[in-house]
Amino acid sequence: MKKNIFLMLSVFIFLSIPGLCRAAEKEPHPEITLMDYEGNEISLDCNIPYSPKNTCGECHDYDAITNAYHFQQGRTGENIGKS
Repeated sequence: MKKNIFLMLSVFIFLSIPGLCRAAEKEPHPEITLMDYEGNEISLDCNIPYSPKNTCGECHDYDAITNAYHFQQGRTGENIGKS
């Protein structure tokens, strides 16, 4: 029984390696320009906080992301995460 489990696990790992290598080759996210809360471009070297809404909201649904379950973890209040 243990040999069968070991064999199945070995085959699964062996067959998964090409897919993992292809996933590692792809760029995870295109380069972005950080924006501050007023919509101005900022550099990585400045001390001005970036705005996730202004930086990511142009391409991503910011409201859906900020109301997602994992994004709301640790917050308190009865209306948190409800749209």
